[in-house]
Amino acid sequence: MEKKQLVGFVNQKKKGIYNVLVEIYAEVLSASLSTPMALEIIRQDLQSASSDPVELNLSSLLKAITKAKKKGILKMEKPKKKWDFKDAYELKEEQRPAGSFTV
Repeated sequence: MEKKQLVGFVNQKKKGIYNVLVEIYAEVLSASLSTPMALEIIRQDLQSASSDPVELNLSSLLKAITKAKKKGILKMEKPKKKWDFKDAYELKEEQRPAGSFTV
């Protein structure tokens, strides 16, 4: 779909246009940018393709992003935290084992 057509649909406030925008700009949205910054990047990209001003709604974009996450279209990568469980005998010398107290 051409960007001029997308700008026309956004300005006409057609139903489902934000879902299409999320699918097209999935790479920008899945990057480690905040959503308002990604919204500004999308807005600038659409305005560069068309001479018409583009007004995007942040809440509508957020709703479309959550729908895409549930469907699996948009995958956000979270850093996986590895748990490190240790028994009392595996603890370092700096740490006191469980149950030992100093008076």
